[in-house]
Amino acid sequence: MSYTLIRKINDQMLREVPSRIFPFQYGTIGSLMSSLMIPVFGTEALTMLQNDWKQTDLNVAEGSLEEMQHYLESKKNELLTEMTHELFRFINNQYLGVLQTFFEEDVWQMDNALAPIFENKDEFRDTLLLFVFSAPVFPVSLFMREVMIHFHVFETDEFYMDVQAILNEYYTDTAKCQRNYLAWKHLDSLSENERHKIMGNLESTVPFNCDGCGKNIKSLKAPFISRIEVYPSRSGDFDQEDEEKDFVSEVSSMLEMVGQKAEREVTKEMWTEYRLFLCAECRNTFIKRIENGEFI
Repeated sequence: MSYTLIRKINDQMLREVPSRIFPFQYGTIGSLMSSLMIPVFGTEALTMLQNDWKQTDLNVAEGSLEEMQHYLESKKNELLTEMTHELFRFINNQYLGVLQTFFEEDVWQMDNALAPIFENKDEFRDTLLLFVFSAPVFPVSLFMREVMIHFHVFETDEFYMDVQAILNEYYTDTAKCQRNYLAWKHLDSLSENERHKIMGNLESTVPFNCDGCGKNIKSLKAPFISRIEVYPSRSGDFDQEDEEKDFVSEVSSMLEMVGQKAEREVTKEMWTEYRLFLCAECRNTFIKRIENGEFI
């Protein structure tokens, strides 16, 4: 299944690129600035910060937004400057510029609040949640997405959140999200030739087998992919009053849960997707079994 293939790709990736330990504490100005810089500069951002600031200056929960903004603008990256302006304007408006209050906010409320600020810039939003608020959210880098598309784990037209939903099932905790994300982002700090070499090593060493029979299907230009979604029904038809009451009660509890959690957390609990990679023969067998009701 796709989780198996993700594991194979990721394990080989960690052999190619040593994962870097995140050097800053959660809820500090170091974690805040690095979470904005890593999507742009990769792990080189950590080196920049440690060279330009003292470690003791970075591991504090209060600092001047103006000073930090000036520093980030000095990197002369248009995207970084844009994201910095948007986030710092939000902190000034909602928290009167008090970073300590911002850092102590509930993580999933912050998730919802950051969504419109980083619209279509999800990696920035997720690095903030991961490094500042210690949320088990995996930011999807552009290079990782390209690699996973190359190996057919994802399709080119899938949205960021669709890709992340699968990856969040694999990268299950904060430490694992950080370690693996930083390994992938290290590629952004390398030259194009070095990245090309790593991609070649992934291509040559990662096995790509049929989930049915185990046959090597790497030579196939387009293997068959089966996508299986498991989610609760959105409709109900009840004949008895007590069943209807139970349904209403269940829906009420569900809505209450939804109101307390971020959309991505609710999705993770109520929706699961599996993907099978199949050769032509196993594809035909799989379809026949489904048509004959043999899938349970």
